Amino acid sequence: MSDGYARALHPFGLVTDADALLDEIIAGRAETLLDRLRAAERADPARVRFPRFSVSDDATMLHARLRTEAARAPDGVDS
Repeated sequence: MSDGYARALHPFGLVTDADALLDEIIAGRAETLLDRLRAAERADPARVRFPRFSVSDDATMLHARLRTEAARAPDGVDS
């Protein structure tokens, strides 16, 4: 996760803590959270309410779920 995406937590407070941020991502709401982040950035273009260096920043997030061989079905095909 880039620092730009993490701004959903600080300074914008769109989630309560790092666990809540991860919960949003795991629940499949990463894009919705990004939309909310961009709206919060646009709502404070002078950067007064939420002091920061730039109006917006890159916001990259990758979530991968890895499975072990033990998690595969007996026929070798993922369930």
